[in-house]
Amino acid sequence: QVKASFEKADLNRDGKLQISELKSLLDEADKLLRPLPATAQVANQEGKFLAQRLNKLARGTDEKDLEPFRYRHLGSLAYVGGDK
Repeated sequence: QVKASFEKADLNRDGKLQISELKSLLDEADKLLRPLPATAQVANQEGKFLAQRLNKLARGTDEKDLEPFRYRHLGSLAYVGGDK
């Protein structure tokens, strides 16, 4: 999917994305996303996922062999009480 999306966005077919092409690619990707809670837990999981995925791609792993990101809710904490 990434390769196909890149090729679709690369209008001048130079193998690089210009700013306008990148914006178009990100706009299309944004339409496919579902919102997740804006929490550190989500950001932490996404960051680890992205780092692992980029490392695998850099090592030559085929994109079709990679799993998509799945958020795992690990519970919530709530502060209860005063500071006394």
